[in-house]
Amino acid sequence: MKNISLKKKLFILFIAIFFFSIHLSTTAYVNSSLIESWGVSNSIMSMVYTISSIITIIGLLYIPRINKIMTRRKLTLFFIISIILCVIGLLYIKDIFLLLSIMIIFLSIRSFVVFQNDILLEHVSEEKYIGRIRGALIVLASTAWGFGPLVSGYFIDYFSIEVVYWLGLVAALVPLFIFFFFFKKEENKKQNIHSIKKMYQELFKDRNLLYVFFISLGINIFYALSIIYIPLHLHSFIGFDWSEIGGLLLISQIPFIFFAYPIGKIADSYIGEQEIIITGVLISILSLIGMIFTKSSNFVAWALLLFTSRVGMSFLDTGCETYFYKKIKKDDSEKIAVQRNTFPLSYLLISGIGIIIGIFTESYVPFFVIGIISFIIILYPAFKIEDTL
Repeated sequence: MKNISLKKKLFILFIAIFFFSIHLSTTAYVNSSLIESWGVSNSIMSMVYTISSIITIIGLLYIPRINKIMTRRKLTLFFIISIILCVIGLLYIKDIFLLLSIMIIFLSIRSFVVFQNDILLEHVSEEKYIGRIRGALIVLASTAWGFGPLVSGYFIDYFSIEVVYWLGLVAALVPLFIFFFFFKKEENKKQNIHSIKKMYQELFKDRNLLYVFFISLGINIFYALSIIYIPLHLHSFIGFDWSEIGGLLLISQIPFIFFAYPIGKIADSYIGEQEIIITGVLISILSLIGMIFTKSSNFVAWALLLFTSRVGMSFLDTGCETYFYKKIKKDDSEKIAVQRNTFPLSYLLISGIGIIIGIFTESYVPFFVIGIISFIIILYPAFKIEDTL
C-alpha cells in the first residue's frame, strides 16, 4: 500500500465501509423480529442485547491490545469471517440456546469491525478535511442504511426473513475481499497501552472529550431505540407491514444523505460544532414528542416524523463526530475505543431498561420518553464544550 495515495486508500476504505453498512442495515432492523420469531419474550430479547452490549464494551477496550499482536487488517478479516459463520449458524441451527448465543456473538462482533474501520479511516484522513470526511462517511453509511431496510422489508413480506440474512452475508463478502487484497502492509503505530481505568482517565483529562462522550451516548441511545424498538412499534402497534416500514426507514435516512457532508464542510470552515449540535438536539426532541402522540397509521405522517427526527440527528451526529476527531490525534485507538463504547453502552442501558419495562407492559412508548430524557440531559454538555471556531 506504500505506493497508493491517501486519497486512493480513503476511496478503497469507503467502498469497504459502504458494503459493510449494507450488511448492517439489511439485518439490524430485523434482528429483534428474528429473535421474536423464536418464541421468546421481550425480556429475553432485551437480555440478548444486554449481554451482547457487555461483550462489546469489554471487547472494544481490549482490541487496542490485540492490535499490538495482530495487525488491524488480519483482525478485521477474522471478525468478518466470524460474522459470516454466525449468519450461517442463524439460518441452519434450530436449538434455541445456540441461536441466542450466536445472535449475541453476531451483534458484538459487528461493532468490532466498525471500530477497526474507524481506526483505519482516522489513519488515512487529513486533519483539515475531517468535517468533510466524516460527513461523507455519514452520507455513504446513511445511503446503505436507507436502502437496506427497504430491501429487507420487501424480502420479508414476499419471501422470508432468512433471505434478508443471505443478502447481508453477500454484502459482507465485499469488505472481506477488500481487506484480503488491500492494506497488506498496513502496520499498527506503536503506542503506550494503558489499563482500562487509565484509558478512561486519559480521555476524560480533557473536559471537552468528556462532554462529547456524553453527547455521543445520547445519540446512540436514540439509535438503539430506532433499531430495536421503533420498527416493532410501527409493526405491532401502528400496523404497518414490513415493506412500508422499509419505505419509512428509507425516507428517514434522506436528511443524512443531503445534510451530513454540507454540515461537515460548515464545521470545517464557518461555524463551530456547538451550534450544530444544539440545533440537532432541539429538533430531535420535538420529533420524539410527535412520535409519542401519533397513533395514526397514516404513512405520510410517520414519514414526516421520522424525516424530521433524522434532520436533527444529521446535525447532531455530524457535529459530534467532527468535534471528537478534531480533538484527538491520529491512531489514538484507545480514545476512539472509549468513545465508541457509547454505542454498546447505549444498547446496554436501553435493553436493561427494556427487561424491566417488558415485565409491566408490552408497549414501546416508554422508550420514546427515555429518548427525550437523554436528549434533554445532553443539552448541558452541548452548551459546555469549547467551540473549535
